[in-house]
Amino acid sequence: MKIIISRKGFDSSYGGAASPILPDGTLLSLPIPLESHISYGELHVNGHSLGRIVEDLTRGQITGRHGAHLDPDLTACAYPRRPGWRSLFGQVGAAQSHLARSGVDIGDLFLFFGWFRQTEVVSGRYRFPHSDAERAYRAAMGHWNDYVDWRRHRNPARAELEAHYGYDTKHAMHLFRLLRMGEEILRDGIVRVLRPDAEWLLDVRDGALSYEQVIQMAAEHEARLGTLIEHSALPLEPDSMTAERLVVELQEEFLFGRR
Repeated sequence: MKIIISRKGFDSSYGGAASPILPDGTLLSLPIPLESHISYGELHVNGHSLGRIVEDLTRGQITGRHGAHLDPDLTACAYPRRPGWRSLFGQVGAAQSHLARSGVDIGDLFLFFGWFRQTEVVSGRYRFPHSDAERAYRAAMGHWNDYVDWRRHRNPARAELEAHYGYDTKHAMHLFRLLRMGEEILRDGIVRVLRPDAEWLLDVRDGALSYEQVIQMAAEHEARLGTLIEHSALPLEPDSMTAERLVVELQEEFLFGRR
């Protein structure tokens, strides 16, 4: 018995795209476009319209009106059939001559393979998910657009501080406040909201430190945090149940005067 490996369906030359793996897991081999009395719009597999799918995945380059070369023709429900229909496939030209010279005959096995890609449905249309590079580009563009929008609508006084000192001094103030509070929580187990270093923090907001000093001091704080985490007496995980009970008690006290 001979085994013949035969590529079928869309590829980069015929169709210009991969055949889809549908969101429900169906592998749908799309017949290549060719002049034919059968159009993509007339073909359906498991309730899926091939006309709609090829039009979406090729972005309209191939439509449901284009002819489809239905080979191999293996699915009975894909197209209206005459009585006695049987599945079939065929070769012509050089491909058929090659098979004949190789002595391919009844009892030999054909294995079909093709190019497939996962698809998704977004806003009612089929598409291939974005590649990692495209996703990264879109994410970066999203961050940039958010930044531009933030710059356009930010507090004018804060923008003036940044323009004067070369960095966002108010952000630096909050950075040091949080880093110091983190150290205190890990070391002492105390959350000091009313800051004993409030005056120094306000000086930072008013530009007392250069940008280089901010970076250096922040790095020193981060290094201390790492050491404190290793030796802290705090549990590794928060007591979620106790926290939830406290939230309920505080809400009841506020709303109903319960203690």
